[in-house]
Amino acid sequence: MSPSISNIVVKDWENDQTVSFAAHLVAEKMHIAKDDIESRFLEIETKLLEDFYSFVQSYSGDLWLHWNMVNIHYGFETLAHRYYVLTGRNAPSIDIGNRINIAAILFGLYGENYVGTPHMQKLMEVNGGIRRDFVLGKDEVELFRQKEYARLHASTVCKVKFFSDVVELTLDKKLKTTRSTTLVKMERSVDGVAAKTVGLASSAYAVIDIGGKAIDYLAHHGWFSVFGIAANAAT
Repeated sequence: MSPSISNIVVKDWENDQTVSFAAHLVAEKMHIAKDDIESRFLEIETKLLEDFYSFVQSYSGDLWLHWNMVNIHYGFETLAHRYYVLTGRNAPSIDIGNRINIAAILFGLYGENYVGTPHMQKLMEVNGGIRRDFVLGKDEVELFRQKEYARLHASTVCKVKFFSDVVELTLDKKLKTTRSTTLVKMERSVDGVAAKTVGLASSAYAVIDIGGKAIDYLAHHGWFSVFGIAANAAT
């Protein structure tokens, strides 16, 4: 069974406003007590997704930043699938060309080993430390099971804010990575670094250029959405 959606958080880059679609907030609007959220979760999730996709229709042409939301197990397809399962309707489309994977951009710019794993946590550690309210994905599942809906939502908000900070730091060329520091030391100590094979250099340039174009595109658009989600199995 596909995972149920407990939180979706969207941030407007231009005005710094955050919009939340969270199970406990939807339940409150529906006058459902916290103790009844689990037993009535399907109707809460349905309303949550209906509200979210109503929002999507208002901003269908905008860019959506995300962190590896690229498949049916964890991604935009998960949201669309759950919407169809619960409503019997196809979800309004978020165009694939408007989805920007921050994690992939960082791989392109700095290489796959630019920080340790898990990447998001390690990137936080070298850029000011672990953010308050941050919870690893595997631990978010446990929060859901323990009915800690507010804490789960706070973690999602925290991650979306971090996405925004990462883009800002990347645009300003101030993002800290363990790989970039290592490479600088290597280039200073090893002769002949520039004498790479043409094939390797071309491949590296192609990847970096893709990331650079994406960052440049983001820098010159007045509005786009920074998107985050916590998806947890309601079992």
